[in-house]
Amino acid sequence: MNFALFIEVLLLCMVGVISPGPNFLMTAANTMENGRIAGILTALGVTFGVTIWLFVCAFGISGLFLEHQTSFYIMQILSIIFVFYIGCKIIKNRHSRIEKNQKNEEYKTKLSFFKYGFLGTILNTGVGIFYTIIFTKLFSFYGKDMKYIYLHITVFNAIELVWFIFVAFFVSFAQKFINKYFSKINLCMGISMLCFGFKMLSQLSIFNFVN
Repeated sequence: MNFALFIEVLLLCMVGVISPGPNFLMTAANTMENGRIAGILTALGVTFGVTIWLFVCAFGISGLFLEHQTSFYIMQILSIIFVFYIGCKIIKNRHSRIEKNQKNEEYKTKLSFFKYGFLGTILNTGVGIFYTIIFTKLFSFYGKDMKYIYLHITVFNAIELVWFIFVAFFVSFAQKFINKYFSKINLCMGISMLCFGFKMLSQLSIFNFVN
């Protein structure tokens, strides 16, 4: 294994994961509204969604998907709709607090928190594009030696899982501060999510699916 290449893609992955985005906002918002367990389950859902994308990219399926621009365009539209939905939901519920002894009617089972994170990630085509770039670099060096590819998949998964669980714990520990500015923080997060949606919408022109 090339250690220099490993460090390079590791740092690239860490920067991509830590950079604030829809997955970060989903995990943080769910933790604020529903508690630490909800945040951790959302983080697990995000990680599982990333796992799917990693294998899709590693086996070249993403390349085939990108060639069918109409399908990719539809996937992007669904992703944007979901991001807008989350943003509007956060803003709408910015004054709502869920007490420990209350049940959140919208999330009746713990599986719902997991699905929330999973859907948000699996519909995020940006994740696929990001890891396609990384795997293109890896395959250009390692060729068909899949043992190193699997190693990188494992490491990338670990980074995603550790980071988003850290986000859930950090937000839950900062609950005293968050409670003081709960509605304002939620409003900022909702607006940020909508901004990501508009940014994704503006980037649709990159793919001319009409051709």
